[in-house]
Amino acid sequence: LGTINDVTDMQLAQTQLENLAFYDPLTGLANRRLFRDRLESVISHLRNKSQHIGLMLLDLDYFKNVNDSLGHDAGDSLLVSISERIQICVRASDTVARLGGDEFAIILPAIDNPDNIQEIANKVLSAIRMPITVNGNILNFSTSIGIAVVNDETSNAEELVKQADMALYRAKDTGRNNAQFFTKEMRERLVNHLELVDDLRLAIDNKEFHLVFQPQIHIKTNKLTGFESLIRWQSPKRGFVPPDEFISTAESSDLIIPIGRIVIKQACAQLSELIRKNLVDDSVAVTVNVSVKQFKDAELVDYIQEQLTTYQLSPKQFEIELTESLLMENIDDVLATLDNIQALGILISIDDFGTGYSSLSYLKQLPVNILKVDRSFICEIPHNNDDMEITAAVISMAHNLNYTVVAEGIEAPAQLAFLSDCNCDYGQGYYYSKPLNRNDLIDYCRNIHPRMATV
Repeated sequence: LGTINDVTDMQLAQTQLENLAFYDPLTGLANRRLFRDRLESVISHLRNKSQHIGLMLLDLDYFKNVNDSLGHDAGDSLLVSISERIQICVRASDTVARLGGDEFAIILPAIDNPDNIQEIANKVLSAIRMPITVNGNILNFSTSIGIAVVNDETSNAEELVKQADMALYRAKDTGRNNAQFFTKEMRERLVNHLELVDDLRLAIDNKEFHLVFQPQIHIKTNKLTGFESLIRWQSPKRGFVPPDEFISTAESSDLIIPIGRIVIKQACAQLSELIRKNLVDDSVAVTVNVSVKQFKDAELVDYIQEQLTTYQLSPKQFEIELTESLLMENIDDVLATLDNIQALGILISIDDFGTGYSSLSYLKQLPVNILKVDRSFICEIPHNNDDMEITAAVISMAHNLNYTVVAEGIEAPAQLAFLSDCNCDYGQGYYYSKPLNRNDLIDYCRNIHPRMATV
């Protein structure tokens, strides 16, 4: 006697579950979980010092534009085509994985010569650059590749991924559509970056940041109209650290959010003090630079409003400033927050105008009050006719859009005279004043710079 059970359905279900657990349902490639398992496995089995393991991380360049313009179905079709092209470029022993979105990875075990990795990377770059037809649209695409190589069994998967990721960022920074290897210099930068992050955390806890303020002046009337707040860091360990050396690190580590709050609070406190001492009137505004990453803080608007209430300031006495290039790159992400900020009555300005790639059609839609002409256009006036024409055109265009215009970097009477002839509204720069600490700012407001009356 015996029994027979048909386990076909059970085995099919088990196979489907395994596929869901280890493979990407769109492309059929290994998913993040299987990728990590295989990477750890090939590292643990590395015994021959003459062989290397290569890891490539790929990120498609400007893939978001496809989803935005053609829809997510077109984006999915493109990802399938890309995955097929990548698989053609690698060996049967290699693992191609889709980590999510438009991110791919390639594990290259048993590489005798690291130069072979460069050859595979070049094949992938060329294959992806070939035109792709999606829903009747011919698309030209490229990818950025970061590469890490090891030949030491003591290495671990996490470290290798981190190295390849750093190389990938390097590929993006060098113009995209290229492959970069992780280097010792990158390792040093990584160590320095991590040390700087730790020091920034301590600086926040120990209140090592302070602000300086650069006055803004009405060009026609010489009246003080506001101050731009600029952060400074005096570190007990590092000494004075210029903003351009720590702001980008703060951005990448998300420490820019608590640091940004420090700036907002200190700026409001300083203006409130000047008002209490009757050194400025309620028409004077304080400006704070806000990064796009800060706009992702869901509590940003509430925090600004809380500080205005605490220091008894009206919204018109507070201005946020964004750089043109960051705004244009992330316009969809920040537009809703900008609308909420403007609804409170807070002023909004675009910094470094003219140095990026603003679209006038976008500019008209933005809830912006003020444009700041970048100092690079001002410094060569009156010796550079091109800069003079560009500056005059920007001022005229801004006024036609009902924006107020601030010229940065004014250092000479001839520059001021030209800007006055162009009807520029406000100016700031060393001609008026250098950035001032708290005590110097109070003295400045008390004296109201007597030489201004003779300008």
